[in-house]
Amino acid sequence: GSFYYLNTKDASTTDYVSSYTLGEFLYRLHFFAQLPHPFGYYLSGFVAFFFLFALLTGIIVHWDKIISNFYVFRPMTKLKTVWTDAHTALGVIGFPFQFVYAVTGTFFMLKVLLVAPTVLALYDGDDKKLYEDLEYAHPEFEFQNTPLTRPVSINKYVNKVKNQWTNFKVNEVHIFNYGDTGMHVSVSGNLDFKDKINGYGYTIFKVADDSVHSVKDPTKKIQYLDAVKGIFYRLHYGDYGGYGLRIISFILGLIGCFVILSGVLIWLTARNKKNIPLKKRKFNETVVRYYLAICLSLYPITALSFILVQVINPTGMGLLYQFYFIGWLLITIFFVIKKDNYFTNKYTLLSGSLIGLTIPIVNGFYTGNWLWVSYAKDYDQILFIDVFWILISITGLLIFSKMNAQQKKS
Repeated sequence: GSFYYLNTKDASTTDYVSSYTLGEFLYRLHFFAQLPHPFGYYLSGFVAFFFLFALLTGIIVHWDKIISNFYVFRPMTKLKTVWTDAHTALGVIGFPFQFVYAVTGTFFMLKVLLVAPTVLALYDGDDKKLYEDLEYAHPEFEFQNTPLTRPVSINKYVNKVKNQWTNFKVNEVHIFNYGDTGMHVSVSGNLDFKDKINGYGYTIFKVADDSVHSVKDPTKKIQYLDAVKGIFYRLHYGDYGGYGLRIISFILGLIGCFVILSGVLIWLTARNKKNIPLKKRKFNETVVRYYLAICLSLYPITALSFILVQVINPTGMGLLYQFYFIGWLLITIFFVIKKDNYFTNKYTLLSGSLIGLTIPIVNGFYTGNWLWVSYAKDYDQILFIDVFWILISITGLLIFSKMNAQQKKS
């Protein structure tokens, strides 16, 4: 057996490493997959769990004044008050999204630990059987060691399933024992989300006699297991409402970043008092300085990585890993040495925004996919990324100019 990607136009193949992209890198970074397996997954799971804990305790702490403070915003007062008001209001607005994100993230990354007692108690340690019952693993079919004598058309089975249910979108074809009399073909997918948000279904065909082995009908009432798994996936990925929902989710994600960072700054300001020993105040300031440098440096290094993949077009993950992580480290060290949180905030915003504005230009220069070309050719995803960087960069520069104006007044 082997794993490879197949280009269906010219039948060329590539392996995972040589076809590694920035998109794959950022997706994997989302749950720390770059760390040795499974430590990265568990780490991201516990981060999600502690995030959930922080959300719940934050609501409890602010519960008495959560309604009254929600309507209070005093932008003309001192900075700590502005942070506090924005922290409370945006925290309440983003809470449902952050809560769902934390719960589903914990579920995905820590489900192995969560089901461990079940494996030991009910399955005698046989986790393979458990995952089969939970439908996280494909069924197994015995290899007969006898070649098929009839031609096989995978497209025929795909078309059968697509025509079986109205608005059914096939998203996976799994082939078992190709070319053997024990060959089976599983075609699975979802109903259109406009028809049913949790309409997962599949049909498994036995190729030797062209019969149907098993069917999960997406139009029928779903079982509890399918409901939980399906809803968790849909809520976490936000892929059931098109680009509009993804944009809203992105904005709510940014709100979450603001709430976390403002909470850290409020925590530091509240502990920067004369009655607290100088040694402890210095320690608190150092912790926040490192924290802000690490977090805010992600913006410019991510923007730079979009430039890198166009200019150099690296093959494999080696150069991308080195550039991103070493670059992130160097930028972080620079801001840590600078010892100025305001400077860190201001110039990560400026540098990331300026680099971000050049991304559509570099993309157009190296690939020919300028904004108008992508629009004319319906390259929606390329166009979306370019427009996204323009908008986020302009927003960043507007905030930077506002900070400059505020600094001159003071």
